[in-house]
Amino acid sequence: MNLIALVILLFTVACLLFGALFGMMRGRNRSILRLIIVLICGVAAIFLKDVVVGILMDLDFVKEFMAEMVTEFSEMEALTEVIMAFIRILFGLFVYLLLFFVLQFVTWMIVYPICKIFVKKEGMRKAKREAAQNPQEHQGKEKIKVKKKKGWGSLIGLGQGLLVAFFICAPLTGFAFQAYGVLAPVKDMMAEMDNSESAYVEELDSVSQYNATFDAGPGGSSSESGSSSDSDMGMLNDIIDLLGGFVDSAPGKVFNAVGGWYANIVTTDTETDISLENIVEVIKTTSTVANEATNLMELLEDFDPEAEDATTTMRAIGDSLIKIGNTVDTMSQEGVKIMNDILADIESMITENVDDEDADEVEELFNEIKVTDLKLAPAGNAIKAIADYMDDETMTQDKANKIVNGIAQNKFMVTLAGETTLMDLSESADRQYFEIAIANQTQYQSELRVMFGLA
Repeated sequence: MNLIALVILLFTVACLLFGALFGMMRGRNRSILRLIIVLICGVAAIFLKDVVVGILMDLDFVKEFMAEMVTEFSEMEALTEVIMAFIRILFGLFVYLLLFFVLQFVTWMIVYPICKIFVKKEGMRKAKREAAQNPQEHQGKEKIKVKKKKGWGSLIGLGQGLLVAFFICAPLTGFAFQAYGVLAPVKDMMAEMDNSESAYVEELDSVSQYNATFDAGPGGSSSESGSSSDSDMGMLNDIIDLLGGFVDSAPGKVFNAVGGWYANIVTTDTETDISLENIVEVIKTTSTVANEATNLMELLEDFDPEAEDATTTMRAIGDSLIKIGNTVDTMSQEGVKIMNDILADIESMITENVDDEDADEVEELFNEIKVTDLKLAPAGNAIKAIADYMDDETMTQDKANKIVNGIAQNKFMVTLAGETTLMDLSESADRQYFEIAIANQTQYQSELRVMFGLA
């Protein structure tokens, strides 16, 4: 069984067992009292977390640490804000867990003993009334014995134990899920790098042998460096596998399903309203887009319209655009806002280092690539439809509509194409289908006519 899942499971079982045991000892009324106090501790820990984190952020050494973390990104206000929010979230999670344990201990040692003075054991009043009515039966007895409702006490104590497990395990599970969401692509990327490196070594076997001999020479510094690097990569792989095992485990799935909302509350930076989920979403989206964009650039670089496999390459280009588009289109509003803010910072950095004429062109370009306007999936489908048309040479109105609509929905693609003719249909019998499709568009009609050679 996965180590993290085992620890979470054992902790939960311990909370349930001790909760039921103490509940049986306390009885119904005082178990309800303790349950309410635990609930208050969980809520209080969330509110006090922000206060404590605010105090920590004002400490001089923390300010210095934060400043060093964002020095390289000082010109990018949005990215700096995200990094600062991420650090505050990490601080906040640690502070929340610490506060909850402290509050639990304090209330158990001080608050609960005081409160239980006013919360009598069930049947206490009845027992005292019977003792007053029959003093002879209780004569010589130091205490009045009360029969506790142990069954109800155990049941309520079980609920209290479950609540404690929830307040601790739900945020930790949420953090583990988000961490794995970021690190899993890293493992895939490292695997691709290893495969590329293996192919390169096989191709240059003689050079590799020379390097191996050199590394084994006096000093051996290169070998030691390689061993250290391999060790670090191995450790990172082990961490990713550990998190992945927990994500796929029953305890992980249960706590994530039941407590995901609570984990999101705990891991949200109240100063910027940025959550860990938002940050991870942006990182994953950026990673996916970057990988697919690299693949797309390679396809475009090698693309030859006259080649036999031209349509196969076009379909691959379409698939990449669809994957990027679907990734961006499924982003939350908060994630889109962060991405647009970062793009705005990049735009500012570029325009500050170019002349006024180029700055206007950069600004115009960036106005066309707002995340919300990147309708790349329809554009990808349009390119695949063009490839299908080139293969079977048949066209229908529906196919023409799909091609034209897909391109027209993508402002960036229309702007990028400019005055380029993608398909010259001026002499084609199918031009009528595209004339109709273009006429139905509410914008970019002139650009579309140029694209299809109908100007």
